[in-house]
Amino acid sequence: SRCTEACSYTQGYYGGTGKNCQGKSASGPNGVIATALSQGNLTIGTTGHSITFLTTEASCLGGKLPAGSTSVQLPSGNVASCATIPNNSNYLLSGKLKSNLAGQLITLQLSIRNGSGLGNILVTGPYVTTYKASSCTNGVAVAGTKIVKGPIAASIFTALGSSFTVNQLWTAANNALGNGSTSPSLTEWGNAVEIGRAHV
Repeated sequence: SRCTEACSYTQGYYGGTGKNCQGKSASGPNGVIATALSQGNLTIGTTGHSITFLTTEASCLGGKLPAGSTSVQLPSGNVASCATIPNNSNYLLSGKLKSNLAGQLITLQLSIRNGSGLGNILVTGPYVTTYKASSCTNGVAVAGTKIVKGPIAASIFTALGSSFTVNQLWTAANNALGNGSTSPSLTEWGNAVEIGRAHV
């Protein structure tokens, strides 16, 4: 079957100092995060439980990644900017975002904004297969680099249906981050977002 070309990066890349395949770092005035934020503020969560990252806060956002290992609901309150995230254990652990789901959602949204077509990729089953590409654009699958990620929990398909786009997954998981969720659990949403991003 035919591969769909898209580009995505991990929380470690967005929070680190490495370069992407085009030689760009994540942070800094010309970095990948700044490019994504130039499309508008990035808000995660829902009204009453949200954090907004302003278009000028690429370095601050990068400094909050990678997030912790546990997926938890955002605390009550609307945080208006990265600079005003409360420095307490409800939001942060060692200066990084506490909720893994928050970090996964930020990472996926940055990749959607920077990656042509990523948000429209259709997820039709519990496993996602990816390959490294021979170049950043118009590349071909590199033999021997196949990675199968999964499974996405059955509860995600119960919530979203038998197929859904990466954009639809992001929206549903983001609602769960703000509103809370027991079925699917927040951990299941976080895992699904990571698999949906799938390091392509």
